[in-house]
Amino acid sequence: MVSATDMDARLQEVLALLQQHGLKELPPTAPLRRLLLASEYAATVMAQHPAQAAELLLSGELERTRRPEEYVQACAALQPVDEADFMVALRQYRRREMLRWLFRDANDLCPVQELTRELSDFADAAIGAALQYARKSLVALHGEPVGEEDGLAQPLCVIGMGKLGAQELNLSSDIDLIFTFPEAGETAGPTVISNQEFFIRLGQKIIRYLDEVTADGFVFRVDMRLRPWGDGSALASSFSAMETYYERHGREWERYAL
Repeated sequence: MVSATDMDARLQEVLALLQQHGLKELPPTAPLRRLLLASEYAATVMAQHPAQAAELLLSGELERTRRPEEYVQACAALQPVDEADFMVALRQYRRREMLRWLFRDANDLCPVQELTRELSDFADAAIGAALQYARKSLVALHGEPVGEEDGLAQPLCVIGMGKLGAQELNLSSDIDLIFTFPEAGETAGPTVISNQEFFIRLGQKIIRYLDEVTADGFVFRVDMRLRPWGDGSALASSFSAMETYYERHGREWERYAL
């Protein structure tokens, strides 16, 4: 447990760093003190990234609720040069939002239902951004995946299970996902692969963008074990394969979960 003396010293160090990085008027100390008492992670972020913390304190965003489209717009606005740059940008944005969520939670600025909804909205937006970015690189190599029946470009559908599906993510939740796509078929080239292989590679990229631990941390831990047949099975399955599984092989708890 941190003593009152140690906490006051830590608070003064954080305030000094914030001043050095653009925070001209010091904020009330009580809310920051509650934040530092509540979260060692927040204390570390504010000490290691004071410029980002100062910008957040100046933004006025600590006092208001986020709408779902704000997360979509923020993630879509990331303009990375390459995959590494995309992963850095997504992690930096997540770190900023984590500090905001922790501050609001520690200071009773939002009910828990609002906090879990915002976390879930951010997860949806991060998954969507990762999907779109990964798809562009794969389409450049293999062309669009085309359905063998309808002849149309096929989307990847990402099903959020568990807490994500219920919009109940908490600050330490992982995300349970299932990847599925409408039809079998092949990509349109230049290097032709099956639709399933395309979506498996797409899913692998999405997982890496979100789950891989880098110098900037991670976005979400990704758990794929709720997919049909669990670990060891194909990472992505067609709609017909999913339907067959749940009709013939799925256990009751799996159907309830879905």
